[in-house]
Amino acid sequence: MFKRLLLITCFILLSSQQGFAKSDPLEFRGWLQWLNTIEHTTPDTKNEINPENQVLKIPSTTYASLLRPNFKITANDVQFVVRPRVIYRQDFAKVNDKNLPERSQLQSYLNDAFVQWTISESVSFTYGKQVYQWGAAETFSPSNRIFHDVASNRDIRYEVRGKRIARLNFSSGKDFNAVVMADIEDDKDALVFNADTKWVPSILAKGEYGWNSGADYFGMVVGGQQNGLPWVGEYFNVGVPFFEGLSIFGDASHQRGTEAWYPVVNNQNTPLGIQQQITFSHSKQDSKHVFTLAVAGLKYDFINGTILRGEYVYNEAGYTTAQRDLARASLNPRTQNQQPVLAENAKRYFAPGLDILGQRYAYVSVYVPDLFNVNDLLFMARSVVSIVDKSRLSYVSVDYKLGSNGTLSVAIGGGAGKNNSELKGYTAPMQYIAYRHDW
Repeated sequence: MFKRLLLITCFILLSSQQGFAKSDPLEFRGWLQWLNTIEHTTPDTKNEINPENQVLKIPSTTYASLLRPNFKITANDVQFVVRPRVIYRQDFAKVNDKNLPERSQLQSYLNDAFVQWTISESVSFTYGKQVYQWGAAETFSPSNRIFHDVASNRDIRYEVRGKRIARLNFSSGKDFNAVVMADIEDDKDALVFNADTKWVPSILAKGEYGWNSGADYFGMVVGGQQNGLPWVGEYFNVGVPFFEGLSIFGDASHQRGTEAWYPVVNNQNTPLGIQQQITFSHSKQDSKHVFTLAVAGLKYDFINGTILRGEYVYNEAGYTTAQRDLARASLNPRTQNQQPVLAENAKRYFAPGLDILGQRYAYVSVYVPDLFNVNDLLFMARSVVSIVDKSRLSYVSVDYKLGSNGTLSVAIGGGAGKNNSELKGYTAPMQYIAYRHDW
């Protein structure tokens, strides 16, 4: 992939009408970020899915060191961007209250590697591994069915992974723009979103009209997959009249059928008689029902830079309470009839093809720069609550800039609620401490 991008870049640069004139030299820019983190938690040893941490083997302590270089080469109307990533991590875990051998891992990959050609003032073309998102919603963007970036996954080390995309951008004046883009190649290194499901290409087109200097906008999206699961979506952000700083926004998609995994009960004939076994199936893939995924919310921007927001999430394709209980029962290692399918069920439960597992949530977040009037002290907090069972998942962080290049961060996050509730999770709250240096 990297060699292919280099060849494309060279071709575009050499075929540029203006060529490499002395007035337009080749320009190189580079940045480097080095992030070191220590994370600590206590696995819930009483959880029925992970008794004594035997199944998930969750580390109690993790040390990670991440190098994040960023390179940009510009010549005339062409940009070539590469963002490689190198990660070293050490995990320390306990099972049955006994220390496991230390696990270490060294990983490298390209998070982004793309070429962008500005063909004219109104048209540009971008090809390669990249991230492309839109909309005002913070939890996630339902109208973007190519990137699945959910707020509850974001911690100190989190970064949106690029996908192999071909993208055309069009604009007409300052008010209208359109995008056509396709997810054209499977990425074997990407995090799994839908387990045991064959990757298929996806394509979408969206148009957006903006006003009020781009602060307000409305967009429409149409997209589809090679497997025949099309969707339509819409998103908007509008300032509330006569209430400066307050805006209302929404983001939604509607898809006929879903490729998500759902738990099903199978009856099996055994020497002991008919017994039930729970597995997972694409039981709604051929459904004629149109499933809606939507986020709606309010955001208030204070004069001092503080941002407060609240969002409501509706996921019609998500698990009902009965389906969630059935899915959890499928992972119980103490149930003899489930043991032969335990590994397969675990893959499909933790990567079910759903952005969020349940159906209804409330979300709130706050962003406060210069907390207590201390320069460069940044406070951020967010919490998502299940409306069904009142469980919640929260995250709080404080960042302080040290000198001109360093940033010290501390954070705490985790779930709360009754055992086996939607957002309780499998650990006690996690504590993070990190230092980031930027060159």
